[in-house]
Amino acid sequence: MSTLNNMKLPSIKEKYGLTDFVETGVFEGQGLAYAMSVGFDSYWSCDIVERWAAEALNRYRGHSVVHIFHGNSVDFLSSYIPECLGPTFYWLDAHHPQEYDREPRRRGRAPRHA
Repeated sequence: MSTLNNMKLPSIKEKYGLTDFVETGVFEGQGLAYAMSVGFDSYWSCDIVERWAAEALNRYRGHSVVHIFHGNSVDFLSSYIPECLGPTFYWLDAHHPQEYDREPRRRGRAPRHA
């Protein structure tokens, strides 16, 4: 379960005037559910595991402000995040592809920016 639930997200949102929430690694959706209880304007999440992305998509179907994608974090961050319009909270919680029996896309460390 995401340790996002242990953070004081409402006070962080208020202190920095955050409007959008972005996470990598939706897993079972607990972190996203917590963020939704805080009240952002939009929510963006992805997962490299198709099953988890599909379950989250189904769980949040009908919420027009929730956007779920299946794929790796690098592609997700570079392709969809420019659509965030305001100050954004980023929860980068995805794990290495090897943990899901997948090959890494490239060698070396992950990029620090998308």
